[in-house]
Amino acid sequence: MRIAATISNNEILIQWSVVSGAIYYKVYSASSPDTVFPDNWTLEADNIVGLNWTDASIFSNKFYRVVAVDSESRIHVSADEK
Repeated sequence: MRIAATISNNEILIQWSVVSGAIYYKVYSASSPDTVFPDNWTLEADNIVGLNWTDASIFSNKFYRVVAVDSESRIHVSADEK
């Protein structure tokens, strides 16, 4: 899964590529990419059925990960995006 972040209109748009078999996605954030995942990452959004999510809090330094969840609750984790 590829993930990209774009700043526009005082928001951060997180976009990712489709994961075959995924039924929904989750977006996590952390202040450092070295933070233990998922224990110390913040769940920003859950049950996303599309391929993007917008974070309105652009004034903090965040790294993002997107998790794809399939029908058997297996997950596929993206790489980090700052």
